[in-house]
Amino acid sequence: MTGTATTISARFAAAADTYDHQPGIQRHVAGEVLRLLDSVHAAPPVLEIGCGTGTMTAMLRARFPTADLHAVDIAPSMVSRARESLGENSGVSWHVNDARHFESVLRFRLITSSSALHWLDPLPATFEHLATLLRGGGHMVFGMMVHGTLSELRHARRAVAPGKTDDDRLPTAAAVLAGLAEAGMTVREHRTESVQKEYACAKEFLRAIHAQGVTGGFYRGEKMLNRTELAGLLDLYDREYGTDVGVIATYRVLYVTAELK
Repeated sequence: MTGTATTISARFAAAADTYDHQPGIQRHVAGEVLRLLDSVHAAPPVLEIGCGTGTMTAMLRARFPTADLHAVDIAPSMVSRARESLGENSGVSWHVNDARHFESVLRFRLITSSSALHWLDPLPATFEHLATLLRGGGHMVFGMMVHGTLSELRHARRAVAPGKTDDDRLPTAAAVLAGLAEAGMTVREHRTESVQKEYACAKEFLRAIHAQGVTGGFYRGEKMLNRTELAGLLDLYDREYGTDVGVIATYRVLYVTAELK
């Protein structure tokens, strides 16, 4: 794995025990992706990219109870947790691998993913590789975070530590769609959604995204905040993004159904 891939794997490996206990957005996105499958007449085999602890894998197994279902994730502990969650007799083929380099003798009729593709950089090359795993007429159906996600946190970081936040690593929706076209896929449907999640306070918000393996991961070149900067960030976040019940965080999600030409 590259250095970036190793970092991402380690971040999510460390979060395997806490990932499912947070009020995150992952289950919401997974449910929306499953709804997209209503308009896709896809037969097995099915490949899931970034299975994590198995949230969407369980939904896919229920949707395709007899399908040849394959699930890939870069973090071994996440795959172990997913395997444990679904049970040894789930019939899922588990793969610890970087999806950008995953190979299979199968050609899949459906490749799907929830809240994972935004970690795979460069995304156009990822789409080109995944297209080689699809059969002609096969579909990619996914939901992923795009530019604008956690904008409140980025604003707060830049306010308290302007020299410690670098470029947003999340692509725009337009860049994602262009990457699919370059990979030879036709976008049949797409939409973006802004979802606001509430947390008790800024400290609980940071704890929650850390427990999901997200902390620092959406921006390139982020450096650790010192205690003074962190205290300033928490205070600013509570003041500027507070509600009657806590604070908000915004997730910008792109949903896509694409077909290989």
